[in-house]
Amino acid sequence: MGFLSRRLERAVERRSKHKVTEADRAAFVALATGLLGRDRTEGSPFDARVSVTLGMSRPGSEGPALRLLATEVRDHGVPITIDELGAFGRCARLFGVPEDDWTFLGANLER
Repeated sequence: MGFLSRRLERAVERRSKHKVTEADRAAFVALATGLLGRDRTEGSPFDARVSVTLGMSRPGSEGPALRLLATEVRDHGVPITIDELGAFGRCARLFGVPEDDWTFLGANLER
């Protein structure tokens, strides 16, 4: 998660003229991949939905992919860490996703 945090922090700092790069997408893919296998419900479609999210992480579609990922995490009650919540926030700022589309993830924090 350290790589992800540093990469996204740098990207957000220069957001004014920053275009989303392959490294930014790689950081998002690392976040999404880290969520695979976390749904405790046997036979749940969560991993399939995360796979769809990963497939959507192409130029220009990162925002909708992040929204889909956040919704799936919420709907399936998948636990996330504070670092992952921070990564969601950095990705959201980078990809132009409004706070209303991801801040509900705070309810899924592991305690």
